[in-house]
Amino acid sequence: MRYADADRTGALFPQDRAILSDEEVERILAARLVLPDSARVAVPDVSAGSSRGYQYHSPTERQLPEQQVRDVEAALLQGDRVDSVVFLTSLLAPSPLSIPTVREAGLRTQADVVLVVRTEVNLYRDFRFFRGDRYHAYSTVEVVLIDIRTGLAPFTHIVTRDLVTSKQEEDPSAVETRQRAIASATSPSMEAIGAALVAYLNAAK
Repeated sequence: MRYADADRTGALFPQDRAILSDEEVERILAARLVLPDSARVAVPDVSAGSSRGYQYHSPTERQLPEQQVRDVEAALLQGDRVDSVVFLTSLLAPSPLSIPTVREAGLRTQADVVLVVRTEVNLYRDFRFFRGDRYHAYSTVEVVLIDIRTGLAPFTHIVTRDLVTSKQEEDPSAVETRQRAIASATSPSMEAIGAALVAYLNAAK
């Protein structure tokens, strides 16, 4: 990247300095993150899930986002750099979540990093006469890893999946079909997230 006749050490727009001063920007960019060899990871409560265009219809469906995060926990513990995983209750990290609030909550549990996982499910029903209705499930899983000591976010990842499924003979009702559609769309995303996290942590200095 080349600059012509520009001040390379300061913001070019004065209003930017109202958020961060030039000195703070330089200090942040000069920081070098060092993760511990054996990290304690804090994960905010996600049991409520997140949805758009869809309402969960059963307790089992409402538990799916939490179960998926448990799968990520299992993947993290199989890596070389994670010693333990602690789940932050809503009392410690109330909604809406923000980086300052989850960082403070992680400090209270003496965690080294906070892993924020957001799962969004869009489920639509395709009505078809004389043929079984189809369900279109679209899932997006976002993760942000936040270092407790510095507030830096050294790792972010987004995975999306989509699935079209119909009612099967083994589905007693449409509820089971919906559950299968949601799980089939989100489980591969969570597996990919877990693998990417472990690879990053194992390679991190």
